[in-house]
Amino acid sequence: MGSTPHETSSPATPPLTTPLFVFGTLLDQDVATLLCGQSLLHNERRSASLPGFEARYVKDITSPVLVIAPSSIVYGDVVPIETEFLSKVVELWKGEYELCPVSVKLQNGSDCQCAYFSYVGFSDITSKQWQLDEWQLKHKREYLKMISAMLN
Repeated sequence: MGSTPHETSSPATPPLTTPLFVFGTLLDQDVATLLCGQSLLHNERRSASLPGFEARYVKDITSPVLVIAPSSIVYGDVVPIETEFLSKVVELWKGEYELCPVSVKLQNGSDCQCAYFSYVGFSDITSKQWQLDEWQLKHKREYLKMISAMLN
């Protein structure tokens, strides 16, 4: 009697991920889920800070941008995001944001090399500091509608 070859199943290879420093609208769980779905690995979030920068509003845009501010610190999270999906997000925001490298401090004090979304239109940056809780109260509902329309 002949034997039948057995297929051996190897464990699924996890998708490649890129560490992303989120400091603005992607800190909001609803925005992150709508825009990134399951590609943003929420359970692997690590608190981080970016000394020497400040998050500010841009004229007519509710998403924040980073500006150099030596006495300030931007707080956010480092979140692994599937690299393939990150490329799709970059394409969606092409011309407005670009992916740039940055070194942030993790809560344990170690440095982490990651990427962040950098706004490319620096001529319209306001002096108003961006705050997540204020944004959620004033702009979140419309922002979610805008993102939904862009994705459809």
